[in-house]
Amino acid sequence: MILFECLKKTQTKKARKEVKLVNKKKLESVMKLFDDTGQTLAEYLGIARPTFSNKLNETRGAEFTQGEIRMMKERYNLTAQDVDEIFFDPKVS
Repeated sequence: MILFECLKKTQTKKARKEVKLVNKKKLESVMKLFDDTGQTLAEYLGIARPTFSNKLNETRGAEFTQGEIRMMKERYNLTAQDVDEIFFDPKVS
């Protein structure tokens, strides 16, 4: 029974580890091209700086909303391919 409980805990920990989709490096490079910081982009998006950080790092279950992605697409003149590479890249982990 103890072995079963240990296996169950290990599986739960693995299940909690989600695949990262945001390509943080690409987003940060685009931000730098436009002289943006986490603070300035957070203000533009209408969210708090810690919330932006959580979304960028995909921590605490935070994710960018469709509206926020659209706002960044417009702000940085991103193509559909850019958006896919930054926000929906399953190769990032």
